[in-house]
Amino acid sequence: MTDEWLAGFFDGEGCISGRTYFCPTKYVKHPRVHIQISITQKDRTILEAIQKKYGGRIYDKQRGCSHIRWLGKDEMKSFLQKISPYVLCKKEQVILALKFIETIREENLGCKRLSEEIHAERQEIYDNLKLLKVVPN
Repeated sequence: MTDEWLAGFFDGEGCISGRTYFCPTKYVKHPRVHIQISITQKDRTILEAIQKKYGGRIYDKQRGCSHIRWLGKDEMKSFLQKISPYVLCKKEQVILALKFIETIREENLGCKRLSEEIHAERQEIYDNLKLLKVVPN
């Protein structure tokens, strides 16, 4: 298993998605925006092989599928940097995700508010990710 192979596999089976939600007691002015990097597969053994070399956590889903997710700033960044030179179809999504990862703080500060600039940057990245996922008619 090489970085090149995984990049091709990720192009076909992987997903970079964004999510926003409001938490009325904590995030009144801005939604909380985050990204998720995952690969979903029916064959769990391939995900286990990927996990051995590239980290991530495997979760079982409904309908006999499993998925591997990379969590946390360092883990997401490391994974994406390894496949970034070789990804073709999801190249723009990987670039946006790496930009988003740069907005994540080094340490967990709990609910300490982010700056207006960081909120705006995250929202812009999220909006651009959504645009890349729109399938034309």
